[in-house]
Amino acid sequence: MEQPNFNSELSGKIAVVTGGTKGAGRAIAERLLQAGATVIITARNAPEDKNDKLHFISADLSKAEGSQKVVSEVLATYGRVDILVNNLGSSETPAGGFSVLSDQDWESTLQANLLAPVRLDRGFLPKMIDQKSGVIIHIASIQGKLPLYESTLPYAASKAGLRNYSKSLSNEVTPKGIRVLTVSPGWINTTASVAWLGELARNANSTVAEAQQSVMDALGGIPFGRPAEPEEVAELVGFWFHPEQAISAGQNLSLTVERYLLFNKLKKMNLPKVIADLVETQNSFDSVAYAHCFSETAVVFDEGKTHNGRNEIERWIADSNERYRATMKPISFEENETESLLKAETSGNFPGSPIVLTYHFVITNDLIQSLKVTG
Repeated sequence: MEQPNFNSELSGKIAVVTGGTKGAGRAIAERLLQAGATVIITARNAPEDKNDKLHFISADLSKAEGSQKVVSEVLATYGRVDILVNNLGSSETPAGGFSVLSDQDWESTLQANLLAPVRLDRGFLPKMIDQKSGVIIHIASIQGKLPLYESTLPYAASKAGLRNYSKSLSNEVTPKGIRVLTVSPGWINTTASVAWLGELARNANSTVAEAQQSVMDALGGIPFGRPAEPEEVAELVGFWFHPEQAISAGQNLSLTVERYLLFNKLKKMNLPKVIADLVETQNSFDSVAYAHCFSETAVVFDEGKTHNGRNEIERWIADSNERYRATMKPISFEENETESLLKAETSGNFPGSPIVLTYHFVITNDLIQSLKVTG
């Protein structure tokens, strides 16, 4: 994959990535490094392919003393943390559903996937609050909404808990200058996932290809036909590191191959940032962030109705999301002297889906002043 130039956007920042020696965690750490940050990675075992620019701390974060070791060493060496990525994820429970799981299976999974992030947040947040800035990203999982009960029930439950905790923490610390966000990847192509597929195939007396298809079916299907690569996940996570995303807090971003491809397409189309943000928030059904793409006095014209002001726009899009679950796939973009025109394929729970709509924007001071949707 071609490495982009991130222009040292995070120069001077101190970042910690748990589970940062392989898979998505390693890709996220290297994305931070490319952006100019000083990066500390943690895991129980040192990385096989060492990168001297990544500072490694050996720690078992499923235990309280492991979390305390990381907090103490990082603060003693660097004095603060600006970005904390709680990426560690672990599922070592047996297949067979609910009845085969012991208390130890549940406890060990909750310790690694839920309590480890809680402990690290508790350790690093006081310094972030003192400096009135910081970003915490919790890497959850699509299984928080779509659990695979046959093989990873405790993992799915712990990631659902992490999403809820993350949202609650954001409500508390966002007013203090700390952004807390959750990323819920779909299936990622890692060494661990390949081994897991092999185990599923053996237990089901099937081929690996059949096991892969069964997983995709259980996750509601993957239209692109493959899991995401770690670098694809890292690039989308990197979107939220950026200082320009200071308005983003408390959100959960579900990551799929399709989401990554859309993100890349938006970059290539050179959309104004506010329009790219609108597409992203529409596709994640985040009505609050969607409304904040508009000015306080903006106007939306849609389906013969007029919606005046940001508050009314938020109510309108929340109702629309509830009824239609509509998503946008941009096709083309152009600008003229009076407006910006985005043509997009729009899919959802409505007759004739998908349909092609044109979105007419008037933008002033990086906010949408008016939006008219035509068929």
